[in-house]
Amino acid sequence: MKKTFNQILAILALACLLLPAQAQRWVSGTSTDIGATNTYYIAPAGRAGQPVVLYFSATSDKAASTIKGYTAAAGIPVTATAPSDQTVVTHASGASAFAANNIVIVRSVANNTYQRCVVASDTATSVTFNENLNFALAAGDQLYIATVNAQIPVAAATVSVISETFVGSEGRPLLIDLDGTSASQINTITVEYKAAR
Repeated sequence: MKKTFNQILAILALACLLLPAQAQRWVSGTSTDIGATNTYYIAPAGRAGQPVVLYFSATSDKAASTIKGYTAAAGIPVTATAPSDQTVVTHASGASAFAANNIVIVRSVANNTYQRCVVASDTATSVTFNENLNFALAAGDQLYIATVNAQIPVAAATVSVISETFVGSEGRPLLIDLDGTSASQINTITVEYKAAR
């Protein structure tokens, strides 16, 4: 009887240790810049597994709107401090890595915060964005060029999908964005980090 009781306690203790790890497999939220012409959600990098969108609900007021998932390229390190409310970021690509109108995911590694930016221009050592940074950057932070890998029409409506729709790369952020005329929003989104396929 005592042996069985100890085994049950050991199993419960192990289950308690595994719960936090399981909880880290899921993230959910809503979009940034709600009500604008472009709204987005970024699933964070640095978790084990590929980020996979399992559910989303999105609303737009634009007849031809689409919700898009973006694959992030390998990160390009930031090489110097860049204060918030600035558009220029120094990077270590050693070449013009960015092209005008590229979508870039900006990541503060220390704070695990993200922003979607659009490239205005680039040189071998710095990139200029159309938007001001929402947070300060430090050397070692990351810039990821994002490329559309899938899109789903939303139109001037609310669309909800329960299915594996957008898949990112392990160790990199996953960007989901939605366009609109003046009122677009990713109402809710759920992402699971799954073992690479």
